[in-house]
Amino acid sequence: MVRMVRNKSREGANASQRLYANKCNYYIPDAPIWVAQRMMSENRIRHLPVVEKGELVGMLTEGRIRELVGVLMKGDPAKESARISIKTVKEFMEREVVTASPDDLFGTAVALGSLKEVGSLVVVDKGNKVVGILTSTDVLKLLIKSTAVDEPGVRVRLTKGSKDLPKALEVLVAHKAPICTIFRVPVPKANRTDITIRLEPCDVTKITDELRAQGCTVEVTME
Repeated sequence: MVRMVRNKSREGANASQRLYANKCNYYIPDAPIWVAQRMMSENRIRHLPVVEKGELVGMLTEGRIRELVGVLMKGDPAKESARISIKTVKEFMEREVVTASPDDLFGTAVALGSLKEVGSLVVVDKGNKVVGILTSTDVLKLLIKSTAVDEPGVRVRLTKGSKDLPKALEVLVAHKAPICTIFRVPVPKANRTDITIRLEPCDVTKITDELRAQGCTVEVTME
């Protein structure tokens, strides 16, 4: 399992949660699918990067395997099992893979994963070489550590709540905003739930201007 840990190179109150990935398992496109599936099952891996000539070319997921096997097995079980046994990883892999950089902030990567609706992000270097993977399990483990409640920052509050969140995530990701946390804030008296996005100290003028131009109701608090 790849772990994402705090980057020790930045000291003090402004130290941020950046991605650091240990080595992860990967497979080549021409490998037999049954071999990759067995390895995933034995190691409890749900997402497996596919690499060719040192570069990322796809992603093999537990859900994708289950989906395609289910379609193939609608025929004669014996015949279909024999057909599946000779298929390769590239016939099951997803070719469009959402990636992150080792230098990305943890919160920014989580926002990207939420925006793209994926369960994992492959962490690649500038040469598209796989250095790790960030999964939903990693996110849960590091959620508390990433709050950084005692550090200075900027709070961007969306008073229309979840309605504005997809637009806000698009804008924040486009501006490479240094996101620390995103959380819901109930406002019982107003019968609504706001979304608060906490960023590292930065100038959010362009971000908030763009959000308001798109119809979002935004409040900004400097900490």
